[in-house]
Amino acid sequence: IWDFGGQEIYKATHRFFLSKRSLYALVADNRQENDNFNYWLHITEMFGGDSPLLIVLNEKQQRKRNLDIAAMRNRFANISEVIDVDFAEDDKTRLNRLERAIRYYVSQLPHIGSPVPSKWTVIREVLENDTRNTLSLQDYLKICQDNSISRLEDTLVLSQYFHDIGVFLHFQEDELLEKTVFLKPDWATHAVYKILDDPLLNRQNGRFSKNDAKKIWHEDEYSLLRFELLRLMQKFFLTYEIGNSGEYIVPERLPAAKPDYSWNETGNLFFRYEYDYFMPRGIMSQFIVQMHRYICNHNLVWRRGVILERENTGAEIVESYDSRVIGIRISGKSRRDFMTVITEQMDKINAQYEKMKVEKLIPCNCGECRISRNPHFYRFDTLRRFSDKGQPIQCQNSFEMVNVRSLIDEVFNESMQGRYEEENICQPQKAKRDTVFIKVIPRKK
Repeated sequence: IWDFGGQEIYKATHRFFLSKRSLYALVADNRQENDNFNYWLHITEMFGGDSPLLIVLNEKQQRKRNLDIAAMRNRFANISEVIDVDFAEDDKTRLNRLERAIRYYVSQLPHIGSPVPSKWTVIREVLENDTRNTLSLQDYLKICQDNSISRLEDTLVLSQYFHDIGVFLHFQEDELLEKTVFLKPDWATHAVYKILDDPLLNRQNGRFSKNDAKKIWHEDEYSLLRFELLRLMQKFFLTYEIGNSGEYIVPERLPAAKPDYSWNETGNLFFRYEYDYFMPRGIMSQFIVQMHRYICNHNLVWRRGVILERENTGAEIVESYDSRVIGIRISGKSRRDFMTVITEQMDKINAQYEKMKVEKLIPCNCGECRISRNPHFYRFDTLRRFSDKGQPIQCQNSFEMVNVRSLIDEVFNESMQGRYEEENICQPQKAKRDTVFIKVIPRKK
């Protein structure tokens, strides 16, 4: 059972625990008018696949919230049932109905009842009865050996299965984290939240050091696992280290205001992502963490944007969350190459969100639009179709016919795709201080 935190910064971690073989329960107070229904409906749809979703409306003093259930079900096919309860009263009839619904939908999950080796069941019981928060990999292997699974390959297959269904967390592909099994996943996430919630992070504008982490994780249960917990934060795309300086930046805790900087506006390339209806939290912070090797001045990164540099070329990437837009502009001699690098990474991030609708937009390069502050933008998939047909396209501002291939080639260098991942562009700077898996989604506090 997972009880997800409601703070904005926690939302960046939710997708790591949302799986396609789960029952989701969205719990909300009827008295609250601002419950974040939209976020949870979309996020469970994106990561839950066909998993059932129960909406549990917790009444307060018999006050009912007016929801258009029919419209919600029409839009979100995963809504299985809506149940009214009052947790403040001893209303056994409605609570029993909720319990029956949970039992029923759990029993209908595809993997429930599927046969698994009896040894797996025994090992799971041993692990669930273990009171430790973490196990060393060697301890886990010993438990497997004690229960007649001795081949390393078999133990790792079982580990991946337990990881997938939420029994524990074990990141086998990570050189540091592979040595630790997080037996209590909620302990691991709460350890991460201790850093995110510490007032020091706000005082230091989203920055902390290894010494800061040592002070925050001073209790015995954390002190010997500080490096693993820092790596876990990086795994969740919550932070990045500035080179090997021991200084870290948490993008979601950076100042919201854009810093002052100069920008050469001559011959810029532009590109835009527009998200339809819903834009998940955490896209920009994940992008910053994954692209931090291109950050040469760590004072030019803020909560919703970043300046990147590569081969005497600068890129400004800014998220406008309320408008559901991420805008990119690039200046310098290698504009096309850098645009290709940036959009390829953003495309990979967007692809992780199933059923999310996002449009990629390229500005027009006709004579009128080149000098306009508001050029016409074309949908990239539309340009692809015109290009495949060898047809020009008409600008909706000037009504000129425009060569489609020139629009694409002016922005991208497609031969660059896939070639940048091992680049290490900027030298590090010293940071400056200036089994059932039920997801319980609480009301927003």
